[in-house]
Amino acid sequence: MALVEMTVADELLDQLPEALLLLKARERDRQPATDRGYTIVTLEVDNAPVGSRRIKPTFQRTPDGTVQLLAVTWYTD
Repeated sequence: MALVEMTVADELLDQLPEALLLLKARERDRQPATDRGYTIVTLEVDNAPVGSRRIKPTFQRTPDGTVQLLAVTWYTD
């Protein structure tokens, strides 16, 4: 398990619960980002690679409205 940060556009925060299910993660904290219009969300992720500190997921909405997790990039910096 690791605590990682993910930057989320404020306009997408209402879709965060669906993203957390796809990432198999739990939200632990939220803070405003230095860039206006964004929030830094701290997540607890069970399957995170060792040393991970940040995560950048890529999602896609299919024509039928389903959201899919396409890829996850893990950062250790």
